[in-house]
Amino acid sequence: MTTPKEKRSSQNAWPSWITSGSTLIGGLLLLALFLMYWPTPSHISLETTVSRAEMTLGTFPSQQILNPLEVESISFGQFSKIEFHPSVLQVADPNQYDMQTDSFAPEAWQPLTMFGYIRFSNQTPSTLVTIHPEDRGQKILGTLEPIHVREESNVIFEMDEHDPSTITMKISGPETRVILTPTQPFEIIADETKIDGIKDMPFREEPSLTFRPDLPERRPQIEIRGSEQLLTLTVKITRSPKNHMLSDQPMTVSSLDFSRQGPTGNRVTALVQPGTLHYPDFKDLPVHTIPATDFVSIEPKKVMTIKHMMLQENQPGLKLLLDGTAKHIQSGSSEFPIDHRLSKFDELWNNTKVQLLYGLWKDIK
Repeated sequence: MTTPKEKRSSQNAWPSWITSGSTLIGGLLLLALFLMYWPTPSHISLETTVSRAEMTLGTFPSQQILNPLEVESISFGQFSKIEFHPSVLQVADPNQYDMQTDSFAPEAWQPLTMFGYIRFSNQTPSTLVTIHPEDRGQKILGTLEPIHVREESNVIFEMDEHDPSTITMKISGPETRVILTPTQPFEIIADETKIDGIKDMPFREEPSLTFRPDLPERRPQIEIRGSEQLLTLTVKITRSPKNHMLSDQPMTVSSLDFSRQGPTGNRVTALVQPGTLHYPDFKDLPVHTIPATDFVSIEPKKVMTIKHMMLQENQPGLKLLLDGTAKHIQSGSSEFPIDHRLSKFDELWNNTKVQLLYGLWKDIK
């Protein structure tokens, strides 16, 4: 005969099993929900085009940031010195400058007596030295040799918004060395510049002077040294299929900023074309399109790699491909940013081994 206690135990056995299964499923759902809201540093690949890119170099003691470039003209500011050793040097009388032709009369040029190297150095914050071909019709001034910078240097690439061929670079960090090799007769315009190496310098009180150096074959280069704080150079680059800006070797960076100062002084996005973001480790995840109106904020986990960087063909813009693990990656407005990091659930669910086990389970079922 069944006792009441045995009867109650028999009635509760099945509901208890169901309750345990429901608890397990509920726990798994809660765990999945928790993992969905647990963002993690993510391996991303971002291709975008910007009018300005600011970066801090990392990992290597020295990195090449530019290939040799054919340039039409170049200007330097905030340098410590510019040195060259001409065999002949002339200076133009500023009073004989013709504004209509933007040139000097032949009789304006006066020979100078030199001793040793000619050295230009900063005299005021407005100091600027510009080098261009003597014949303004020439499209090639010469070659800007590869530029190397040291670890933790800060580098800014900024496009001229009206000229796709002109780019300004600002390099902050340990003293930077730049070499220019002119291949055409050229002129140097020195504004607010201290000049050494010339005996009996005429027109010394003039704020702007124009020189015509003749460099000997054994010393055909002009050497530019950055100050301890900053070197600024603005380059007009010749349009050539071989004129790839970035070094053939990838460049590692520890920080990135794709914003610029707007007309009213506020920060605006530097994107000039929509960007694409994808996750190389998970090929099935959708590719994100980032509108050109969006801000993009990236913080590398340690360092990320710029795999290539080149100028746009017909409009101002620097196209680059960024790859690496991002500690933070957001796009959108500053008020409503979109977090593009993967969650722990994304990583787990898209893991190939988990997908394989899930496929086997479906086949068995």
